[in-house]
Amino acid sequence: MSKPRYSGTWKEQVLKAIAVDGALWWNEIQEITGLDEYQINRALAELFQDAVIEKQPDGSYWIDYDLFHEYRSYFGNPRGPQKPEQIITQLSPVNEGAVPLLQDKLVGRVLEWVAFKRGSNPNLELSSNHLHLKEDLLSSISEELIEYAENEILLVNPYVEKCHITEKLIHACRKKINVMLIANSPEKDIYDNLRKERKIEYHKALLDSGLKFYYNNTAHAKLLVVDGKVAVVSSMNLYGGSTSGNLWETGILSIDLKNVRQIRESFRELEAKHDTKPVTEQLLSKLLDDVTRKISATKSKSL
Repeated sequence: MSKPRYSGTWKEQVLKAIAVDGALWWNEIQEITGLDEYQINRALAELFQDAVIEKQPDGSYWIDYDLFHEYRSYFGNPRGPQKPEQIITQLSPVNEGAVPLLQDKLVGRVLEWVAFKRGSNPNLELSSNHLHLKEDLLSSISEELIEYAENEILLVNPYVEKCHITEKLIHACRKKINVMLIANSPEKDIYDNLRKERKIEYHKALLDSGLKFYYNNTAHAKLLVVDGKVAVVSSMNLYGGSTSGNLWETGILSIDLKNVRQIRESFRELEAKHDTKPVTEQLLSKLLDDVTRKISATKSKSL
């Protein structure tokens, strides 16, 4: 195995203290490394310059996800390997003293959510960085991920109507997060025309929020990928009957980076397909005109 980045430097000692020995604070780094104040601050400054370390508001230091695992793989963990579910048991059932597992805020938030939900769902646990979810838990974690997204939200979902999750997407767009959604066109629906009309109008609201919207009528998967770090693959559609927990929906959440990247690539492949078409104001106006005519025709026949 090749040596990790920054090998043989003060930076290596600082990174090893954080990734392997579990240091979070400046004084812990000093205690573990034995470096003096100048040496630690010089190493931290150079790591900040390389954008591989962040100082959190509470003063703790988190390092880049890939670099964290690079050091863990090379040096191992002297305190013994800990599976995600073992670390979850260390978390408070409320958001206090959370362990920053995997040195990532979003993943840490997932683990806080799991710790909290285990109070009423004792069998809820991560296994090999994957988590099985069903019913209202599936909706709950989806909302949580969207709420805590910082950069990007990618979704594939054939059936999209107004619900609490889609309202979260609009809120994310207002925070200037890149939100992309691939769905089926309402013209494919077998629902009555009044429901289609409401659906088209809501699709316009999504588009107006700044969401990047596409139709592909071959899409049947349900995917959610947030910041390229967490993914959910499930049976849940984005309408009230499905997201409310009234229907039996189930899925898998993954924080395994390799799997998440593959799922993200699947989204990009679908986005690039020739039959994935951008949703525009003109397209929605045409769909709305068509369904309005059908509603009017139905009313005329009933007179």
